[in-house]
Amino acid sequence: MTWLFRSAPRSPRPAARHYWACYASASRAPPSAFDHNLITTALGLLDVLARERAASSPASTQLATALLLRSRATLDAPDLALLAASLGGGSTQPIRVAVISPLDAPAEQPLTLHLTHLQALLDTHLAMQQDDHFIALTRTKPTQAIFDRLKTAGYVAAFSTPEPADLQLGEKLGDLQAQATGLLPRIREKRQSLDARSIPRSFLSLLPPQAGKQLAEEALAPILELPDARRDLYLEVLQGWLEANGSWDQTSKNIDLHRNSVRRHIATIGEVLDKDLNRADVRQELYLALNFLARS
Repeated sequence: MTWLFRSAPRSPRPAARHYWACYASASRAPPSAFDHNLITTALGLLDVLARERAASSPASTQLATALLLRSRATLDAPDLALLAASLGGGSTQPIRVAVISPLDAPAEQPLTLHLTHLQALLDTHLAMQQDDHFIALTRTKPTQAIFDRLKTAGYVAAFSTPEPADLQLGEKLGDLQAQATGLLPRIREKRQSLDARSIPRSFLSLLPPQAGKQLAEEALAPILELPDARRDLYLEVLQGWLEANGSWDQTSKNIDLHRNSVRRHIATIGEVLDKDLNRADVRQELYLALNFLARS
């Protein structure tokens, strides 16, 4: 026979939790007074533990997380053992750094609730707040299911590439944090979580599309302000010339324009932009600007 017992929460708040206990016996007789007292005591202890955990200060876990991320030192065996005990998942699973941003302003939600929620979502004790976002060490794989759970809870996250939990991990955590933090503007702009492994590594990938577009419009402003026909012609000539690595003949073939016209237009474009198009850094800047402009 099975009986259920419910604890009476000590907190007067309506949201206070109730805890249940299950008592099973081979006998059909109801629990004795001793059994009832034992179960009631157990439920009371559970309630006390839950309240202590909810009321505990997040300072210690934040300090441990910060020290790990900033030490850049090798870990010894005891350090690794403590790290393993602080993270969920199997001990052979690699570790990532996750940078988490609330979808909306944190508003009045206490820091402790944010950290407790993220620790549960990412199965870790190692989480901290930094400025307006959060950072966590986790073994959780950045799957679409995790992304959906985070978004439902009101967060987006950027996950670094994974690293094995070995003695050299301490030297790499700072770089993993920087990698994930670099994706912070993008996850906020797109309002979706990202895995660093799924993003091609390039200079174009380092800047969020909206920010890149703004810089591109500033760099190309003198051309963009021209009448439409002239603007479109100069953008086409400049793009074709840069993609042809400055070859007049190849540019002429690519955009179907006489090479002398290409030379004349490029000279004019340099004057309009007030830039020396013979310089490699200027060409690179303009090439990136044109690519960001084409994405918008």
